[in-house]
Order: sequence, then C-alpha cells, then structure tokens
Amino acid sequence: MNTLPKHWKTLSEEESLKFSDELQKEVNEAHSLYGTPARAIARHEKLDDFLFETPSSVTPYVVVHLTWQKESSPKWPTTVAFSSLEDFERNGYERLYE
Repeated sequence: MNTLPKHWKTLSEEESLKFSDELQKEVNEAHSLYGTPARAIARHEKLDDFLFETPSSVTPYVVVHLTWQKESSPKWPTTVAFSSLEDFERNGYERLYE
C-alpha cells in the first residue's frame, strides 16, 4: 500500500477480517455495500472510519464510518467512495472531514 494520510494505519489480517465482518453485520439490504465483498485495509487512529477495498472498478475504495450496530437506514453506516488508492491519499481528508 502507498503512504496513507496522517492518522491512518494499515490493518493486520486479523483486524481486516474482524472489521470486514462488522461491516456486513451493520448494512441492511438497501445499503450500497450490502452483499459486496469489501475488505478492510486501513483504519483512522482516532475515529471509527475504515478504508475498504471492493471489487468495483468504478469505486474500488470506500471509507466507511462503522456504527457498531445493525442499521435500519441505508444512510448508515456512512460511506465515501474513492476511484483509486491515490485518490484517497490525495483527497481523503477534504472529502471526509471538511
């Protein structure tokens, strides 16, 4: 993986499995990531934001704010899509936090 933005760290394989499972527990049938085999690859050190890799050729990277509960609204957990890892590294902060 290229250099991650400040406060982001790469996940171990064990962490990746744990947070990928958590995502699938949280999304409902109407959520954009429902049924998508998303793999957690990084986490923000201070927030519940995770970077997931997906098989989508249009938005292969998605930052998800996990809520730690099963959601009934397709708005949650919130997601921000990125066209590439470089897009996330370059534009992630302003798209996520500004």
